[in-house]
Amino acid sequence: MDRNDAGLPVYQLVQVYQGDTVGADRKPGSANGGAGRLRFMAFDTDKRKIRFYTYSTLRDRYA
Repeated sequence: MDRNDAGLPVYQLVQVYQGDTVGADRKPGSANGGAGRLRFMAFDTDKRKIRFYTYSTLRDRYA
């Protein structure tokens, strides 16, 4: 966590997928690193929760 110019907290997340080289054929090394993964974040402000979802465009499925 860092603070912005107003002194408020800013939470930072880093997710690295480049080590994932399993392609649509499910064979290691058959895809460039990352396997087309996207990270989605869903914010539930009432419950004060964040849910994370990871989807691979190459594999057409959620992790």
